[in-house]
Amino acid sequence: MNQVQVKIENITKKFGAVKAVDDLSIDIQPGELFTLLGPSGCGKTTLLRTIAGFNYQNSGQIFFNGKNIDRLPPHKRDTGMVFQTYAIFPFLTVSENVAYGLKARKIRGKELKEKVSRALELVRMTEYKDRRPDQLSGGQQQRIAVARAIVIEPKVLLMDEPLSNLDAKLRVEMRTDIRHLQKKLGITMIYVTHDQEEALDISDRIAVLEKGKIAQVGTPWEIYQRPISSYVADFIGTSNFSLIKQNTISKSGDKFKVIFQNKSIHLHSDLLPYKDDVIFSIRPEALKIMSDDEILPENWFSFTSRISETTYLGSKFVYVLDTPMGDSYQVTVVNPDRDDMEDVGKMIRVGFSLNDLTIFPVGGNS
Repeated sequence: MNQVQVKIENITKKFGAVKAVDDLSIDIQPGELFTLLGPSGCGKTTLLRTIAGFNYQNSGQIFFNGKNIDRLPPHKRDTGMVFQTYAIFPFLTVSENVAYGLKARKIRGKELKEKVSRALELVRMTEYKDRRPDQLSGGQQQRIAVARAIVIEPKVLLMDEPLSNLDAKLRVEMRTDIRHLQKKLGITMIYVTHDQEEALDISDRIAVLEKGKIAQVGTPWEIYQRPISSYVADFIGTSNFSLIKQNTISKSGDKFKVIFQNKSIHLHSDLLPYKDDVIFSIRPEALKIMSDDEILPENWFSFTSRISETTYLGSKFVYVLDTPMGDSYQVTVVNPDRDDMEDVGKMIRVGFSLNDLTIFPVGGNS
């Protein structure tokens, strides 16, 4: 398959006075599974529909392999689209649904049957080819929607929250199948979701959107481990945040001394290059429960807090702490032993490596 580079250049899309997409630019590489991630109203579906040609931008350009497609109608952009609502024809069989796009392209006879058969095989739905949609489960209907999109062999496959109507276990199974199918076909895919775990699991790269703009683009590891703003850190996974006021920061030799959790913490100047208020961010899994007499490793910091809540989630145990600064912190313990679980009300000591501390300016990117 001819892999396609998608270049989105300074796209703005307005609805009245509202900018749903605001001067947004992205380069999506050939054969990449690229995810647009963000909360409702951030512009991700609007951007996807603009790429498909269902919306027309107010400004900016879209290119497939260097060719401007702005003036092409949707059916000539050579994209396949999978919608959140499946959009399967209820009066057609599975095979007829999958064949619909081929017939619109004047493909008939043996070629049509071969293409439909291959598409059904790819989504593991061959044995259901003669059934109607009302005889299928939600997951099976979604597979048919995917087969219908790929059977026309599009240059770019667009997916708009395709798994949001499925139950949790089936979503995990389906996203694995979609990832494997995309790699098998080698097709460029642009995937929209608000589900952070889904995005981290399937994507080559992710664009986190905020109010129609790009907050950060990166690999799943970069987005999770190296967020460039408190917005990204807060949206992706769970983070603990503390506001550090500028008047609690002072210069101490070649380091800064910061009052954090009612104790002094010393940070190299390259970790704290700000003159104003900042936000400290620590992931729950980076915090370690320590005994009172345990010696801190080099470059670590610890503080004592009261447990206010506990939650057992099978593979992990989550503590909620009331910290000395009045913040609510989460601590995640993976594969806990029953004897290691602490009760609500107990004071515990938690520590973390300063390498796991991320610092953001208030109201902006680092």
